[in-house]
Amino acid sequence: PAIISINSELPYGSGLGSSASVSVAALAAYLSLYGVKKEPWEIAALGREVEAEVQGRASPMDTLAVSLGGTIKVIPPGDFEKLNGSMGFELLLACVTKELSTGEAVAFVRRRKEELGSRFIQILDEIGSLVEESVSAIKAHDTSRLFSLINRNEELLEELGIVTPRTLKIVHMARELGAACAKISGGGFGGCVLVAGGDRRAMTRLGALADRVFVVRESKGMSYQ
Repeated sequence: PAIISINSELPYGSGLGSSASVSVAALAAYLSLYGVKKEPWEIAALGREVEAEVQGRASPMDTLAVSLGGTIKVIPPGDFEKLNGSMGFELLLACVTKELSTGEAVAFVRRRKEELGSRFIQILDEIGSLVEESVSAIKAHDTSRLFSLINRNEELLEELGIVTPRTLKIVHMARELGAACAKISGGGFGGCVLVAGGDRRAMTRLGALADRVFVVRESKGMSYQ
């Protein structure tokens, strides 16, 4: 048995992969303690198993991002592609309280699917296409194109109805302050808004609308001895 102390400033349930971070960090600590060396992608797979055991289900996306760092394309059901090179820009995260539980959010999306009919499938298909176009933009280091695709993704999420009035205000204010792109993170209904491409001093004014504001940079992934 062990006592593990966790110190994190990330808001719970905000779509930032905090549970994946805890799973991967705890696994790395145990592996280091017992002198077992594993590749980052192996720890990511183990971390996903832990998340699935605790939460009932888990995407490979978060544990891969935490373990490998950088920019990653997840290829269902279990493969991934590490995209080489850094885009070289900071992200500002403006976080607010989640307004619906996971169960309530799932029920809302199910109702929304019935309301939108075939348009619901069209939205999901376009989001899938945006992912592929974003990968191409990242590989080409075309930040302007990437930011445009991110904004389009936000528009589609708004059409799905998962963007709350509060987070929508943050998105609009960010763009008014000169941000190149702004979109929600995670499953919507609160959480965090990702902002990029603006002046950091102007962007910090988003704190008037958000509960917490962070500035983050690209991670190189986890490491342990």
